[in-house]
Amino acid sequence: YCREYEQLITTPSTVRSSKAIRSSRSYLGPMFHKATRYAACLWLLACIPGCRKEVDEEAPSVRILSPAPGSIVQVPATVTVTVAVNDERSLSSLVVSIADADGVPVAPSVLHVPSGRSQTVELELSITDEQITSGTYQLIARASDGTNDARAYSALTVLEASLRTKGVLIAPRKGVAPATIMELDDDGNVNEWGSLPDMGELSVIGHSVFATGSIIAPLQRREHEGVVWTMLAPNGTQVSSEAPFFHGLRVDPTDGRTYVGQVDGIIRGYSATGDAVFNGMSLPGHQSRTTVVLDDRLMSAALRTSDGQWSLVGHSLIGGEVLNDIPLDLAPVRLVALGNDRVLVFGQDGNGTRILSLHVLIGGPIEHAQLASVQLRDVVTSPANDHFLALSNGIMRYRHSTFTLEPVRTDIDAHALAWDPVNGVLYAAAGNSLLRLDPATWATIATWNMPFDIGDVEVVLDR
Repeated sequence: YCREYEQLITTPSTVRSSKAIRSSRSYLGPMFHKATRYAACLWLLACIPGCRKEVDEEAPSVRILSPAPGSIVQVPATVTVTVAVNDERSLSSLVVSIADADGVPVAPSVLHVPSGRSQTVELELSITDEQITSGTYQLIARASDGTNDARAYSALTVLEASLRTKGVLIAPRKGVAPATIMELDDDGNVNEWGSLPDMGELSVIGHSVFATGSIIAPLQRREHEGVVWTMLAPNGTQVSSEAPFFHGLRVDPTDGRTYVGQVDGIIRGYSATGDAVFNGMSLPGHQSRTTVVLDDRLMSAALRTSDGQWSLVGHSLIGGEVLNDIPLDLAPVRLVALGNDRVLVFGQDGNGTRILSLHVLIGGPIEHAQLASVQLRDVVTSPANDHFLALSNGIMRYRHSTFTLEPVRTDIDAHALAWDPVNGVLYAAAGNSLLRLDPATWATIATWNMPFDIGDVEVVLDR
């Protein structure tokens, strides 16, 4: 268009004929408008670069001023975190958090919206989770200007919360249906905690509660402060026609996992969160009745149901396969680890209660104590390795370090025992009564009566 217009206006008028003039006049109007529009486009293109916003490529500056690196706090704690932050333009957010070595947050983060381009702020970070273990954690301050982020880090040593007893669960004896589980709280009050279609056994890992039924209820798990049970394994009584279907539900003190045997020979193991961590099969025709972990193997007291013969069977803790078996001449009630290669066996035979130890590979039982005509019902071990026995003629304490057996209370017909490691007291269940015993004198500190005969007592801790 411009070329044609230039040619038109620069041609001498003497050269053009009147016809050409008339023609150019009719052509000049449209061409002029087109040229004007073209010039306007060039002007707009020239102006656009000047209207563009400059890209912000510089991140804010952020520093953690306090607490000093390596500072120590104990759960529960409120940490005052002082942060200095600035940006050459503006700030949009500041977030302070704390994370473990894998970068997983262990407490709720704190959000702050800064004003202006520079600010020093104090933020309160609450660390209250009782599941946090002692170790080094990272304080993280993350600042943003809306386009770019910047982070500052500082090491913080966190000490886990002091171990705390959250309650004591009391369950009726096996076979009771329906079954109500009661709880003794910190204030000494007894309330209903939960229920099952029927009662089998109860086991607690920290604040995770595992329970089995006798002929109806499955193996299931529930948080102490929760309300919903999660099924882990079905009750196969209707298939096997043998009850109870589950046996030997208990937490192993070595690895903190819960193990249980089934009448079909399967042995299951679970973590505190309910994850399946072990699956093994006992010898043909055998049922696992109680277990203990030693180093890299799970030792199972297994009953051959055809003739009542007992064996101590070793399983690989990784694959679950049978490694060896040692015949036993008693029925074990509880197995306790002695180092990595010996087991302390509390059991009974036709003559009464016996305590013996043996090597898990070569056997060679060593007899330590015998109680004639006395039935063994339960065994619980304190952190000091004192073993308390609930017997038909009272409660006794066995100390393996001195091979001594001494009476605790001869007037209590106890069926179940539990040790509170926080308060250092022994709980004993006799009939429908729960007794708290003073470890200094073994006198009864308090008594609570339940609406049923007690079959199991479990202490719930905060972790």
